[in-house]
Amino acid sequence: MNKKTKASGKESGQIILFIVFVILFMVMFVSLYISKSLARHSKVSNGVINSVQAYYVADTGSENVLYYLSTMPPAATLNEGDTIPLDNALAPYGGSTMAVVSEADATTMKIDIVGTYENTSRAIQLFW
Repeated sequence: MNKKTKASGKESGQIILFIVFVILFMVMFVSLYISKSLARHSKVSNGVINSVQAYYVADTGSENVLYYLSTMPPAATLNEGDTIPLDNALAPYGGSTMAVVSEADATTMKIDIVGTYENTSRAIQLFW
């Protein structure tokens, strides 16, 4: 009789150990799934942050272009393909801006201002 109770006690201990391992693996897989999801959302958030920074760099460039145009002599003209010199010191944390006159006629000019931050670029068009 003692032998049967000892054997059933070992079997119940093994079953409990198996159940504990199954629960641990389930918790591990759920936590890995959650961490993978959080990493993906983190990358998306960084992309949005870079996009906003690039937009603000382009906005800084547009202010710089407006200042340049307001200080330009009345007789001076800009032609299609001309670049407007910008002060990149205004671009925060290594961002850069570039302004190019893309269309020009007797009355208006279309100026494309591109702001770049890290690997993201945003553009603003300015009509003058």
